[in-house]
Amino acid sequence: MPVAQREKYSPEQMEGKFFIGVLHKKPKPEFVEEYLEEYHKLIDKVQMQEELQKLSKSGAKNESAREKKVEGKETAQD
Repeated sequence: MPVAQREKYSPEQMEGKFFIGVLHKKPKPEFVEEYLEEYHKLIDKVQMQEELQKLSKSGAKNESAREKKVEGKETAQD
């Protein structure tokens, strides 16, 4: 029995019936605030990891270039 129809029936007529639909609706701002706070933390963490990966990749490229320069100098000196 839809919740909207329960007002049309007496308690005796509703006996043994199950109601479907929204029984109670109350906004929970504290949940929304907590959710947003956790969401922003997650976004910050992911962005930080992406930045670290970029720095790591560019650092590896720089290291590889330095190694090639050193190898070139060693070969030239031989």
